[in-house]
Amino acid sequence: MADKKYIKTVIEEKVVKVDGRAEADRFFNYPYNALEEALVNAVLHKNYKEDVPIEIRIYLDQIQIINFPGPDHYIDMEKFAAGKVRERRYRNPKIGEFFKEIDLSEKKSTGISKILRELKRNGSPLPEFETDVDRTYMITTIRIHEKFRTENENFAQKNERSFGA
Repeated sequence: MADKKYIKTVIEEKVVKVDGRAEADRFFNYPYNALEEALVNAVLHKNYKEDVPIEIRIYLDQIQIINFPGPDHYIDMEKFAAGKVRERRYRNPKIGEFFKEIDLSEKKSTGISKILRELKRNGSPLPEFETDVDRTYMITTIRIHEKFRTENENFAQKNERSFGA
């Protein structure tokens, strides 16, 4: 699984003071708990008979987790994306038991709803879930919080000019 320390290097916090309020608004570019849960889900639901690694792609405005295969065919993707699927058939039950022992998983089919809850709590966009008709892959996209987008776009434009792209 991806190194937790590395994931934390990608995460930034922003604190914005709001006039007339004692408390400032705090939010993250990517909420740690949502990323951790998405990675745990990828490890739990991977097909280890296939020699294809889980991919984690980090862009300026999003993080993608690509896993093989995708969800089982009987899972309704609309319900899945809404966190309303409670699947009890586990692809890797021994990994699930181990993750439960080390507090990385509850083994209650609450992973997607936890991702949704953490993103909502942070004010982040909802995740996107993509698969093909045959469900050979799953791409989970977590987009950066809106307040970080402008900074990253300015950084990208500055670097494009610097490198003559």
